[in-house]
Amino acid sequence: MANASVAQPYVPPPSHRADVILDSSWRFIQQNVTNGQAIDLDDSSWTNVNLPHTWDIADGQDGPATAYYRGIGWYRTHYTVSNDYSGLHFFLKFDGAFSDANVWINGSYLGEHQGGFAAFVFDVTPYVNIGGDNVIAVEVNNSFSPNLPPLNADFTMWGGIYRDVHLLVTDPVQISPLDYGSPGVYLTTTGVSSNCANLQVTTVVSNSTPCPRP
Repeated sequence: MANASVAQPYVPPPSHRADVILDSSWRFIQQNVTNGQAIDLDDSSWTNVNLPHTWDIADGQDGPATAYYRGIGWYRTHYTVSNDYSGLHFFLKFDGAFSDANVWINGSYLGEHQGGFAAFVFDVTPYVNIGGDNVIAVEVNNSFSPNLPPLNADFTMWGGIYRDVHLLVTDPVQISPLDYGSPGVYLTTTGVSSNCANLQVTTVVSNSTPCPRP
């Protein structure tokens, strides 16, 4: 009798995806700064902080809501991208910043995100210096705005980059993180019984190469 075939374990293709946490060694100042995004700005007098960080940690519970600082703060950090990442794609992800953030890398403006409770992501591939220094600058503002909820609350509107920051490194064809900062994979239950459950899997895929990919 012929031997029964043995199913081989599935081996996924190699992936260069990396999630680099950029939480350490930031410079911070609690005020507005002209051209705070400039590459050659001297920020040596700023305070050294690690993320997560809020500038209201000292005054956020000092009496009425008007007692704590609501305004602009600037953050800057330097990061050297490894030559091992040459040819790959780069995204800068913020898990949360309260409540209005403008972001630059190497002096190039990436965009603005409004809202203090959601993650947001920028594609930084065109601006990254592979093998060299990269300057990330973030202007955060927690001033009152009639366009940003909550308008009133019984808690402090903690200003700052109060969650992690990531550099996501991916292949040029990747599951995209740009869909509102989500993982890019969605599961929807289409049927449930006492014996089984059916799921629909939707994946947001991005191809940054000039050619179609299967």
